[in-house]
Amino acid sequence: MYREMQPTVVIHLAAKVGGIEANRENPGTFFFANMAMGLHLIEHALHAALKKFVQVGTICAYPKFTPVPFREDDLWQGYPEETNAPTESPKRPLSHAPGYRQQYGLNGIYLLPVNLFDRRQLRS
Repeated sequence: MYREMQPTVVIHLAAKVGGIEANRENPGTFFFANMAMGLHLIEHALHAALKKFVQVGTICAYPKFTPVPFREDDLWQGYPEETNAPTESPKRPLSHAPGYRQQYGLNGIYLLPVNLFDRRQLRS
């Protein structure tokens, strides 16, 4: 992809997912696939001299018992909910884009878009 398309920006949204039952039955498969995919993409981004690499995670990367409202620092305060962990745990190491920035100058970020729904609206 990098060689043929020569992108300047990559937004990595892909993941191997399957839902609760599939995650329970295949945690190693999901962990390996997602870790390998992310590591290869960021490493090749470095060699392709991208202007920007964006690794996108999900809110499921946050620990199971994260207080609401979430804070960015809460991401590291525990393990994700067990049925999401095989998909989300591999993305957490990729949040170390600052290491690639510091050593190699790669402009990369780990983005966790959140939903803006306020559950208090349900009370009306």
